[in-house]
Amino acid sequence: MSSAAVLSLLLAAFLWGSSFVVAKNALEAFHPMMLMFLRMLVAAIAFCPLIPALRKVRVSRSDLPLFLIMFLCEPCLYFMCESHALRCTSAAQAGMIIAAQPLFTAIGAWAFLKERPGVRVWGGILLTIAGIAWLSIAGVRTEAAPAPLLGNILETGAALAASSYAVASKRLSKNYPPLFLAALQAGAGVLFFGAAILITGIPLPAHFEAGPLLSVVYLGVIITMGAFALYNYGLCRLPAPRAIVFLNVIPVFTLIMSFIVLDEQFSPGQWAASALVLGGVFFCQKKSAA
Repeated sequence: MSSAAVLSLLLAAFLWGSSFVVAKNALEAFHPMMLMFLRMLVAAIAFCPLIPALRKVRVSRSDLPLFLIMFLCEPCLYFMCESHALRCTSAAQAGMIIAAQPLFTAIGAWAFLKERPGVRVWGGILLTIAGIAWLSIAGVRTEAAPAPLLGNILETGAALAASSYAVASKRLSKNYPPLFLAALQAGAGVLFFGAAILITGIPLPAHFEAGPLLSVVYLGVIITMGAFALYNYGLCRLPAPRAIVFLNVIPVFTLIMSFIVLDEQFSPGQWAASALVLGGVFFCQKKSAA
């Protein structure tokens, strides 16, 4: 196993774990669609110096459907679901639910990449789904989670979108550089969320505060540009089942940071449900990494 690929995947997981906390803070100042548009715009601007090198990459016409699927899943559906989810549920719960992504990806890899999940993976999927349902039902209304059930359902949708993205990206990463894929995602995000803002008439904020603006820069440059490039790099150098196992640590990072930064708390029922989610993930980890 490549040490560079392992390091890139671990760093991507840490950055994604932090993104829930940062986005939760930014959503206090921005509408979800506006936040996503600004985030993608910042990322697209950050990619501009790389345009001369990226223009040399040639896209095969036969890969266009895969690119379309990748763009639809991430950034469009994933970020739309997640940004709205974080207005309804806590960063900690959202981070825990995203732990189901590796299992959903295993289903996609089985269906489209002919990688058989096995009995342990199916068992882990059932445990994880049960844990997510329990986590949502056990959720109580708080200032950080005013509508936890709706938020957790939306975050589950985000996990499904991210899983579909991983399958499409796995195929594309064999022929295209990681930064090229990340740059195209940023451009697609600008077009999608920009059009959504124009259609819905979402206004710009009356004033911009330093904290939320720094959060947008962090999400655009460090997460959208950095984390996705790191993830695509690791994904193209390791088999999909091995690569997605590293995403299991995202909820751990999110829980730690949401507790330290946002002072979010879990009820006993939510801790038990979270244990079931992680239990399902780790139950099939050995098989998934085979």
